[in-house]
Amino acid sequence: MRLVGFNPFRPSRRRAENPDRPEGSPYAADLPASCDVVVIGGGLCGLATAIELAERGQSVVLLEKGRVGAEQTSRSMGWVSSLGDTGLRLPLSLRSKAIWADYATKYGVDTSFRQVGVTLLCRGETELAHFADWRDQAREIGFVDATELSAAQVSERMPAMNIPGLAGAWHQPSDGCVRPEKVGPALAGIADSLQVAVMEQCAALDLETTAGHVSGVLTEQGRVKAQAVVVSGGAWSRAFLRRLGFEIPVLQVYGSLFRTGPVETSLQGCGATGSFGWCRRPDGSFTVGNNTVISTVTPDSFRLFRQFLPAMRDGHGAVSLDVDQDFFRDLKMFFASDDRKKLELQNTRVLGASPDARTKRATVTALRHEFPDFSDVEIASEWAGVIDITPDSAPIIDRLPGVGGAYVCSGFSAHGLAMAPAAAEITADLVVGQEPSIDASAYRVSRFT
Repeated sequence: MRLVGFNPFRPSRRRAENPDRPEGSPYAADLPASCDVVVIGGGLCGLATAIELAERGQSVVLLEKGRVGAEQTSRSMGWVSSLGDTGLRLPLSLRSKAIWADYATKYGVDTSFRQVGVTLLCRGETELAHFADWRDQAREIGFVDATELSAAQVSERMPAMNIPGLAGAWHQPSDGCVRPEKVGPALAGIADSLQVAVMEQCAALDLETTAGHVSGVLTEQGRVKAQAVVVSGGAWSRAFLRRLGFEIPVLQVYGSLFRTGPVETSLQGCGATGSFGWCRRPDGSFTVGNNTVISTVTPDSFRLFRQFLPAMRDGHGAVSLDVDQDFFRDLKMFFASDDRKKLELQNTRVLGASPDARTKRATVTALRHEFPDFSDVEIASEWAGVIDITPDSAPIIDRLPGVGGAYVCSGFSAHGLAMAPAAAEITADLVVGQEPSIDASAYRVSRFT
């Protein structure tokens, strides 16, 4: 972890993007008066949870204050991978790949998921052996088809390559990718076909309870009666829940990605070299980025210091600290009135961020050096997103204490595409009182206390 900047007067990286409602939106136009479950948040996890609930016979209203899939979901690299996942992440990423495949076969909807494989290049025998140990342990949990490639085999697959110290690689064919910008609309279409009322441009403002149990949700378009609510607001979940008196240990960080133009190269699928990662797109262009995220110091950095300390001790060299106006903005918002906090939700329909120039330079330099096919490549577009992370990089899936019928599913730590579909299954099972196929107790917020 390193400090990359200290200028409390520099403008924040975060950026409000407030799109108009698309003309001819295929989703619900009017807020239903009642339903069984309200899902707050129209990213991948919220949409997947709404689908799972509808499959379990629940009437569902999904509330999205901006556009479906417009924040973290559409700003990701696109990987759907379990290769190298450990701990609480592995059961979710293994199960999620099967769910991604089911979306197409079960609903006839092309979510853009393709099993193109993920390849992780290893520098040194120690790193290569680490993945061999991982494979043996991961096979005790689920299906793993990772195979080891020698340095010669890697060179055959990627002849135009310059990786100092390359010892080999691990490749997993069952892993794949999606086109992130297509995920939100595709899953919203599935939800809509299951009679989920997908409400865009409709912020959830408050929960209503009766005798300690959820009885409805107040939105900017009115009230909807409900017996249960799932908060799956991504980067917004902590702020929304804090207003209601609930705390989850989640920090916001910024990640940047870059897209090249089409390139004639043998580089295929998805992978990483240790310096950068890539995802080849259908037109021959590539989305590239490194694993650096920027955490700006805010009041939450101090409030959550104890929970995140073990992660910092273990070493998070990919996290860079910065100081800018985020600190003062968040401090002001902490002491703001409840009405002012509600207004913030409505004023920031889509939360975006400015790409980081240092990350861009490091990524492009590594790309050009390690793969000469990209020596003259130019970046065609760039973007950034705000990512919610937990201390162990695994999501929180839990009932909210003291309020019957209230649940949270959030904190995917930049791995939502790989984990959210399975997390949605668990959440839906909890809501309807079924036993989840994956032990839900491991994902409770209490693991951080």
